[in-house]
Amino acid sequence: YTCAVTIFTVTSSYSSPYTLTVSVAPPTVSATHHASSYEIGGTQVNLTCTSTSGSGTYEWKLNDDIISGATNSEYALPNKNNTAAGNYTCTVTISTVTSPYSSPYTLTASVATPTISATNNATIYMIGGYLVTLTCSSTPDIGTYEWKLNGDIISGATMSEYAV
Repeated sequence: YTCAVTIFTVTSSYSSPYTLTVSVAPPTVSATHHASSYEIGGTQVNLTCTSTSGSGTYEWKLNDDIISGATNSEYALPNKNNTAAGNYTCTVTISTVTSPYSSPYTLTASVATPTISATNNATIYMIGGYLVTLTCSSTPDIGTYEWKLNGDIISGATMSEYAV
């Protein structure tokens, strides 16, 4: 910007230029439902991109790769498997000014601890050849199974049920 002043019929020369820089502060990313982890197959995780400079057009990245179609201030993880884990960043464009990307928000994946039950819940005495079936279950019921006895892997025991 420059300016000149006219007093009566005399006009001054123009001032030295003044440069005005417009910038948008980096946004922040936070998640609802979970602090920094999610359970595979558990409740939905929504990430939120917050700009102190106002709203505009958003862009999300996962591990520095643009997430196609993620252009809103909120991003709901569409498929919570282990590929949803990583570093999420966002940027916002207000008018024609684009902010720097936010600091990364790291999201990690975890699997719920499974539970084991038996067809007979009381102590079983193996006299007379009773068959006991142990069942391992988890939510969601995906993945592979591994059974151990006294800390040693039982060879071939890779199903959700194990017959003793």
